[in-house]
Parts: sequence; C-alpha cells; structure tokens
Amino acid sequence: MAQQNNSRNSAKISSNRRNRTDKITKLEQLSPEIFYEIFDYLTGSQIYISFFRLNSRINELVYNTPNVHLDLSQTRTKFYHSFQQIFCSQNIVSVVLDCDIDNLLKRLFSTTGGRRLKSISLLNLSLYTFQTRIPEILSTFKEQLASLKINLMNTESFGTGAQTGQSFGYLLTELPLLKYFALNDSGQVNTMTYLDSTITNNTVVSLTMSLTGYVRWASILRRFEKLKVLTIDFRFQNEKKRVAPRDSTSYYGNQIQEILPIGYPIRLRHVKIYQYNMILENVEQLFQLLISPTLSTLCLFNCQRPFTRYPQPKRQPPFLDGTQWHDLVKNYLLPTMKRFYIEYEDVDNTMSMRNIAQVKNNFMKYSGQNLPWEISVQFSLD
Repeated sequence: MAQQNNSRNSAKISSNRRNRTDKITKLEQLSPEIFYEIFDYLTGSQIYISFFRLNSRINELVYNTPNVHLDLSQTRTKFYHSFQQIFCSQNIVSVVLDCDIDNLLKRLFSTTGGRRLKSISLLNLSLYTFQTRIPEILSTFKEQLASLKINLMNTESFGTGAQTGQSFGYLLTELPLLKYFALNDSGQVNTMTYLDSTITNNTVVSLTMSLTGYVRWASILRRFEKLKVLTIDFRFQNEKKRVAPRDSTSYYGNQIQEILPIGYPIRLRHVKIYQYNMILENVEQLFQLLISPTLSTLCLFNCQRPFTRYPQPKRQPPFLDGTQWHDLVKNYLLPTMKRFYIEYEDVDNTMSMRNIAQVKNNFMKYSGQNLPWEISVQFSLD
C-alpha cells in the first residue's frame, strides 16, 4: 500500500514538473530571477543590445535590473545618451568612464541616484584633473566606494607636485570603505607616492599599481596595513620619461623627507606581476620585499627570460636553466607557498616550446624532488 502511494506521488510530481515545463515556451515566460541572474554577467550596453525592446515585459525587467554594471568607456551610441531611460539610476552599482566624467556623474547620480554605487573606474584621466579635482569628483561617493580604478593619461600637467601628493593622500585616507584600489600610468605614479610617513590606509586589501623600483615599493607597501593581494603591472611603463621642471611632481617628491620603513611586516597572500624585466639582481630585491610566510601564490605573467647585468660564460645564466635563477627560487620561495606560476613572453631556439617539461624538471632538480608548492610554466605566444 505504501509503495503504491509513493508511486502515485512520484507520478504526480513528474506530471506537475512536465506541465510546468510545457507551459514555458517563450523567453519572456522565464521568471524575473532568471533574467536578473543572466543580467549579472553582462554590462549595461550588452543588456541593451541583447534584450531591450524585445517586448514591454522585458523592457520593464531591464529597467528594474537590481545590479547594473555600466560601461560608458567604449560607446558613443544611442545607449550612451539614453541609458537613464533604460535603467533605474538607483540600481547602478559600478560605472566605467573615460571622458566627460563630471557631466556623466551628474547625469548618473542626481539627488535620487547613485546610492548603491560601489565601484568607479576612471580611464584616460588627465594628470591635471587628478591633481586638482579628484576630491571633488569622488566626494559624493566617498562613503560608499568599495572599488576604485584610475588610469592616468601620459600628458603634460599644469598642476603642482603638492597637489598630486594631496590627491593621492586623499585616496588613502578619505574613502573609508575602499577595499580594491588600482592606480596605473606610464610615468607619474612613482613620483606621486611621496607622502608624509604618517599617511597610511587600513581598508584596502587588493592593490594594483605600476610603480618601478624597490625603494618606491618599500615605501608604498608600508602604507597599506591590511593589504593581502598585490598586482604589479609594468605594462604602463613603456614610454620615455621627460625631464621634470621645477614644481613638478618629481621635484616635489625630491623635497619630501620621507622616512623609509625598517623591518616592515609583510602580510601579502597573493602576488601577481605583469611584464617584469627579470634582471636577476632586481628579482632578488623584489623577492626580499614581497615573500613572507603568509604568501600563498606568486604569479609572473608575460615576463622576460631571467638575465643578469653581468657577462656570463656561454650556456650559463641568463638561460632559464641557469643555476643563478634556480638558486633565487630555491632560496626565497618558502615551503608554506601553494603555487608558483611563471609565463615567459618570448621563445627562441634557446628554449623551445618542447622544453616546458625540461624547465619544470630543472626546478625540481634544484629545489628537490618533493616541491612543497605547485609549479606552472608557460610561454606566451605573440
């Protein structure tokens, strides 16, 4: 009897499921939750192109999308001029801008909008705007921003070095909820980081910057007391530097009596480095600064093959299987690490694609058969 009842119940459930499935024959019959789940993976312009104006119900769903990621950096289409009629401004949680920043922020976030905005990306921001207006631009959102990305244009500046330092100090001290911070540029980031030694940040956990030089990194890292994830991006360091005039950021930086940290306690967990010029002497300095018992992963992306400033005998370092490179890895990578990933940018007849396994074997040869961390070696293809 019990088995018969169970069979009837199972048949009834299967029938109900089949009936519900049979009823859904059109896209617009899907529940709002499914649409919103899909929209979470798309930018505002992608939602507009793919869904808007299909029918009135979907238009309403688009307008009420609970989490809108708005990217206005690569579009000057009709969407650029009418996004406020497509989405509810109160539901915009992230925005990417690359021009007309003041006007767009005013359009986006009036007195009733922008309350849920958590992430701002400012691309191609002029250095002069950074020097003179960054506090004004961010003041409306400073109590709610969790993520901020700024890419500076390599342009002439009419501002002063003191203004640059003040703006950078503002980012470190006046955004109480900021956790993810990126600041990149082809020539000015190094010098703008000269600040009074008392200026620190205790909220940022993930930092991306394009600084060069051991001394500047030693100075900047001590300012981020809660930092866990560090990304060093050298892709912005390709243009030649200009001689700095008096009252420039460089000149200002040289006037600051900055006290460098001694015995800075590093607590980084994950480090990613892009396009690093792997001079072995510089690599050793970087390892000394970044590697600590808390480090879990170290990833080097699209880096040059290791080499040394000093002449070496044939088939000795700087080749990938050179003992000097492997000695650095053996001496500095700790057994507490989980993963070491390295990707070389060039492949020639000294190290072919077939030799990836050989590179791994060489690491094991110099570091021991039982590597405590996972190692991955790749060659990028141009």
